[in-house]
Amino acid sequence: MNDVVQVVSDADCDNELFIPNVFSPNGDNINDEWMIVLNDPEITGVQCQIFDRWGNLIFVTESSPIVWDGKFNNQEMLPGVYVYVLKLNYSDAETRLLSGDITLIR
Repeated sequence: MNDVVQVVSDADCDNELFIPNVFSPNGDNINDEWMIVLNDPEITGVQCQIFDRWGNLIFVTESSPIVWDGKFNNQEMLPGVYVYVLKLNYSDAETRLLSGDITLIR
């Protein structure tokens, strides 16, 4: 049995942005950092903020890739759910805000 698959390329398709929602900074070198890699060449700037469940800002960066090691002030954060707010600036002056949650497990 043979199948035929047609792949259609579209220059206007969005680059996918993968934002993980679980990580385990436990030192086993597997999924020890929460990371977002921005592959879209149209992104000209980024800001990422992470908050604890009480709304305290515990992490902020304007660097790409975005990498959080699960620490605040060099102290390991407790397992739980954290919230991120991601601001992406594009070359056409568009700004996109994304938010969601991150589960930190150890």
